[in-house]
This record gives sequence, structure tokens and C-alpha cells, in this order.
Amino acid sequence: MSKKISDVLMQRNDISDFLVHLTKETEDGQSAKDNLISILNDMEIKAFNHHCYFSPRLHKEEQKIQNRFNVVCFTETPLDKIHLLTDISGRKVRLQPYGLVFPKISIEEAKGNPAFYVYNENQLLLDYLNTQYHSFITAYKEDGEVNNFQTLGSLVNIVRKGHDFHWEREWRVRKKFKFKINELFAIIAPEKEHNDIRNRVNLDDVEYFIFLDATWSMQTIIEKLSIYMWNELRG
Repeated sequence: MSKKISDVLMQRNDISDFLVHLTKETEDGQSAKDNLISILNDMEIKAFNHHCYFSPRLHKEEQKIQNRFNVVCFTETPLDKIHLLTDISGRKVRLQPYGLVFPKISIEEAKGNPAFYVYNENQLLLDYLNTQYHSFITAYKEDGEVNNFQTLGSLVNIVRKGHDFHWEREWRVRKKFKFKINELFAIIAPEKEHNDIRNRVNLDDVEYFIFLDATWSMQTIIEKLSIYMWNELRG
């Protein structure tokens, strides 16, 4: 008997039902932990930068145009493998083991989409994308008009020798991502920081938040969630 796709996905531990936004230290001196707390208090992840194939050219344009390509980034990496994304040497973006976990459907409803990878060898596709980008910029400079190319352009990544980030399994939401308490599945932080973060978040429901540690195995995550659910049932 053939299998249902839903049954197959239940057995695929390399595919996650969750997307994770990891935080980092920023240029203003805020630590990854501070930025996590700020996001929780604001219930919003701001899109400060663009990270696409067109970024080197966008940096030469006025900020108004750049802002159209700014995104919030997430990863589809399974929860017990998140630690493999942090503290990687030689990377410009130094992610830390602090973040937020959302059901994938919440990101989909915010018009999120997987990043789109184009291999350097695919010259016909690159030519097409470059033409569309040029038309977008030209129309803005000549007439002040813009089309919706940024909805695709902000997702495009180039793949070439020494530059391949497929393994990040990245999703992007263009512009800021606002969320509700019931859309937040869990918070990721080192276990020793969990209580301090709870105390610094100014939300009435913070005591009910699920906290995970990026270093936990799937077995540990399941055990911790079981304890959490048991405590909730006991009231």
C-alpha cells in the first residue's frame, strides 16, 4: 500500500515543523541575549539588512531602495541540530545559541519563503535575474516607480565555489516579523540563562514560555517538554 505524504513526513527527522530565528551580537554593542530579550518585549523581529545576491549592488543605492530588500531570517534546521549553526569561524554573521522557535505555518502566513539558491553555472537564470534587477533600479531612478521585484530578489542567493549556504536551510520574511504569544513555540538560550531571561521579559505570560537549550539532544528536548506538560497538568 502506498504511503500518505503526511505519514512520510512524520518519519522524516531531517524535516522540521518549526523555524528558528537565531540572534547575534549587533554593532550597537547589544549581545545576542539582549537582542533576544528586546525581541520578546517588542513581540517583533526587525528587518535591518538584506542578505541576497543583489546586496553588493544594493549597498550603492539609497536606503529607501535597500529597505525594500531587508529580511528577517529563519532556519528550518531541526531543533536538536541548531547548535551546528552557531559560532562558526570565518563567518560574517556570527549567530549565537539564543533564538525563538515558531511553527512553520506562522512564517508561511507572514509570507515567508525558503531562500532561493542559484548556481553560478546557471548563467541564463542569472542573466534573467540581473535584467529584472536592472529594470527595477532604472524604473525607480527615472520615474520614481518600483515594481514588486524585491519579493523575489530578496530571496535569491548565489552558489559558487567557497560560497554555498544550502546547509543553513534558510527561510526569509521580507520586512519585519510581528508575532503573537500563541505563535511562539519556544525560546532558545543556554540553560543557565533561562531564569534570568524570564525575569527580564516584561510579559504576563512569560512563566508559561517553553525554554530550550541549543545543545540539548532530541531525547533531552522530549524529556524537558514532558516535564513541562506534566507540571502544567498538575496546575
